[in-house]
Amino acid sequence: MAFLPIALYTTYKCATSLDLAPGEENVRDRYFNDVLVLSMALCSSRIVTWTFTPTPPCRLDLPLPSSPLQLCLSLRGYGWNWGLPKSRAPREWRPTSSITRFIIATVLSALFHTIFYDVVLIHIDYIAPGTWQSPWGAPILPPSGYPNLKTTYISFLSFFLIYTSVQIIYDASTLVGVAIFRQSPSEWPPLYDSVLLSTSLAQFWGHRYHQLFRQTFTGPLALLPLPEYVQLFGAFLMSGVFHCCGVWGYGNGAHWWPMGGFFLANELGIWLERVWWYLFGKKVGGVAGRVWTVLWLAGWGNWLFDEYSTKGMIYQRILLYFL
Repeated sequence: MAFLPIALYTTYKCATSLDLAPGEENVRDRYFNDVLVLSMALCSSRIVTWTFTPTPPCRLDLPLPSSPLQLCLSLRGYGWNWGLPKSRAPREWRPTSSITRFIIATVLSALFHTIFYDVVLIHIDYIAPGTWQSPWGAPILPPSGYPNLKTTYISFLSFFLIYTSVQIIYDASTLVGVAIFRQSPSEWPPLYDSVLLSTSLAQFWGHRYHQLFRQTFTGPLALLPLPEYVQLFGAFLMSGVFHCCGVWGYGNGAHWWPMGGFFLANELGIWLERVWWYLFGKKVGGVAGRVWTVLWLAGWGNWLFDEYSTKGMIYQRILLYFL
């Protein structure tokens, strides 16, 4: 408890004082500042959660104590008393009986998603030239500020950019953990659970989308005796603050409503699904549920990705960087 204010102040100073890409000549490297701010926000949430939790963090599947490094680097918490149960891990599609085959499959995944990322970004630039090719940012919404079919289509495609970029980072981390540090493939379960098969917003956010920051958003609020609807609202609110901090870290400022509003709108969407269940006795699902999920995410994503684009966060290709 005595170190809590010191630790929080340290993370705050790191996030607001360090500049990992100073000057305009390093504008392409500002993503490191984004990662720094997000990392400090993640650390702050965990510091608060683990300070006040009644049960110290511990592994459930190892007889020996785990290292602090394992604790800090485990985001989803599989195998820990504070994390998700392993039974909820996405189904493994890579061969785990052979480390070599597992590594090859992970390399192919990283290569595929890198190419896919570039293809999607090139397609976006084709239908909206110059949209994401400037580090200083460019809007995707028209001057009126209201979305249309074109911007909604760009919003839909932009989710694939987020999906693939996070997957590429996770694949690279998996290769480091398994190939270099000789960790078991079971320590690196798949990141997504067939996210394209989501038939409701609750299903999408509940387990099909990556759960890397689940404990970050829910941990502090879980310490308080709050009703479920308050905890759900608080989790999406913290998610909005978290992502807004990441945009701010890029150096071009940030606006709350385009970022936070997207996540709060998804909390509203989940409650609308519950109202549907209450009124009709049937959960949202099937083809209609899939269409509903895509339209809700892509529709509200207009303002989210306009903010990302305006701040210049996503604008450069990966494999085609020098072309």
